[in-house]
Amino acid sequence: MNATRHVERATEVVANLATGYLPAPGGGWILARHNFPLHGEGGLVSSVTDLALWHANFGSPRIGGSAMAEALTTMTPFNNGKPNTYARGLRITQYRGVRTIGHDGLWPGYKTSFVRIPKYDAAVICISNDGGSDPHGLAFQVVDALIEDKPGVVVVPPMPPQAMLDRLSGCWLNRDTAATVDVAIDKSGSVTASTHGSSFTTSPTGDGGLATSRGSGDFTMWLTPEDTLTVERDAGVRETLHRVSEGAELPMDLPGRYSNPDCASDWTIALTDAGMTLRVDGPLRIGSAFEIEPVEDDFIRVITPMTLFRGWLDVRVVRDAERRIIGLDVDGSRARNLRFTREH
Repeated sequence: MNATRHVERATEVVANLATGYLPAPGGGWILARHNFPLHGEGGLVSSVTDLALWHANFGSPRIGGSAMAEALTTMTPFNNGKPNTYARGLRITQYRGVRTIGHDGLWPGYKTSFVRIPKYDAAVICISNDGGSDPHGLAFQVVDALIEDKPGVVVVPPMPPQAMLDRLSGCWLNRDTAATVDVAIDKSGSVTASTHGSSFTTSPTGDGGLATSRGSGDFTMWLTPEDTLTVERDAGVRETLHRVSEGAELPMDLPGRYSNPDCASDWTIALTDAGMTLRVDGPLRIGSAFEIEPVEDDFIRVITPMTLFRGWLDVRVVRDAERRIIGLDVDGSRARNLRFTREH
């Protein structure tokens, strides 16, 4: 595996590494630049040939033996006994009745998908330096061709009726946790769900739902007769989300200074001609200004500027018995229940 290595710095020159591109807003392309620190995420580079060798090692183990392959695919259940499909860095799911093992990759200017089908000793590897591409979709088109007409392979369920799909579009809010989900239908007719700004294409399930098929977390949604959205996430936990109406406004008493000692950060919210902005002062950002968007009543979004997509934090305004703001409860994609206490 001569093309595989871990890159320690974003400025490091890597021989034969394709340049990453992102679609330009007005058409064409721009170079994908970033200032993210490189760790395991984003720091590993490889090639289709090397990853094919990695796949072959699981069929005829030379490095690590069968013990390594077994360890990487060992799934530990959640505390409530529900299965955790995210093993030790690998996503293990049933696709059309066939067990698949793999993971997708996402970095500014790059997208990848690597899926193994152990039953047929096959793997599909798709690497792209087009940040607007969909390697996952392409990879599973190949998977479909590989497993079609094989014994035990089930038919893909049909999409829900168009009338129901049309009712899905919009922003949905969990009024208990402040979690929001944006649902949209793209130009191809595919239904996408976005959480914290990260969008995933959904596929139909056998019981009338729509599920995402990638990422490290499970996500399935159903539109109920009451026009609410039921969402099931990791560990089989279900929640109810309500449709958000247009025309929401930010709470007028929101401006002030908020502090969270766990991440050593201060947030200062101030009025502007355009509405409100949030200034961040912490160990990673000093003086950065974030946009704030209203969702509903005391639920807001803080827009986090990102290269990959327009991300957001779900935020619930916390009040005391006299309806005075005492803090903000903040949820991100990988950090939950952060309390920013109001200082003044």
